[in-house]
Amino acid sequence: MCIRDSATVVFRLAGPMQAWPTGPNRAITATGDHPTRAGMIGFIANALGRDYADPIDDLVAASWAVRADRPGTLATDFHTAGAGSMPLLPGNALDGRLRKIIARTPEGDIPTLKDGQYAAPRSIKPGPDGTLTGSDGNPALLVDHYLADAVFTAAVTCPTDLADQIAAALTAPARILFLGRRAYPTTGPLLVTTTDHTAPVDALHQTPADPDATPGP
Repeated sequence: MCIRDSATVVFRLAGPMQAWPTGPNRAITATGDHPTRAGMIGFIANALGRDYADPIDDLVAASWAVRADRPGTLATDFHTAGAGSMPLLPGNALDGRLRKIIARTPEGDIPTLKDGQYAAPRSIKPGPDGTLTGSDGNPALLVDHYLADAVFTAAVTCPTDLADQIAAALTAPARILFLGRRAYPTTGPLLVTTTDHTAPVDALHQTPADPDATPGP
């Protein structure tokens, strides 16, 4: 019986929009021209159903590679945030006294709220109907760069048991998957193939490009 010690999973990253930031989010959010290693690790961790607190050491230790079957087109999404009025959320109306009460409350218990323990921030004004709403302010101008209509083929080499879990997760993901940002869902089947004893770059050389994609660099 042949005992496999490692395997390579080849999968597709395709969608109308995808973004792979290489730095912190600012007013202008840039994207790289291909999926980043961190982005692919997060993508697979999400498919496996792992939470933020779950370890990902096994994914970090794996070998990764990616190929552009269709590089896509760099596009820009310009939008604003924070303009106009909005309903006041309960968490925005808690004053310092109530925060201290909650901090002293045993975990799992819900403190009883009393009159006077709610206080609106200075920027909150009562509306005509008495409802507290956020006052108008200067909107934040945001620019998001993304790749439009791009198709990438990626590969990860890792221990066989983990490769089997990844292949199963790509067939039936634990959560809805997205390509770098939550607003950018995937399209088409994710899993391409699984091979034994193959480095990720070699696996990509052996995997044909997406038939609907124009070859890229």
